[in-house]
Amino acid sequence: MKKFKVSILPEAEDELRDAYKYYKEINIKLATRFLKTTKSTVNDLRKMPMYQIKFDQIRLRIIRKSPYVIHFMVDEKSHTIKIYGIRHGASNPETWSKK
Repeated sequence: MKKFKVSILPEAEDELRDAYKYYKEINIKLATRFLKTTKSTVNDLRKMPMYQIKFDQIRLRIIRKSPYVIHFMVDEKSHTIKIYGIRHGASNPETWSKK
């Protein structure tokens, strides 16, 4: 099966950077493991992105061993995944960007 292309929006990159900084303040090894696991999870999505749609065509994928969730949409025609957010699972959806 052909892998999907992944596009990460700047807001999602900012959220990933903030999470990494948070973990780095606690422990550099924890931050490194979080980043590695996030990259692995995104790579897994490239192979199999068809998770259940949760709201407004947005799908969710939990990052293993983490409270963070990837919020993304799949375009089957163009074979692409657009990542809109990498957010803590307990974050308030009302504060998310509507872009």
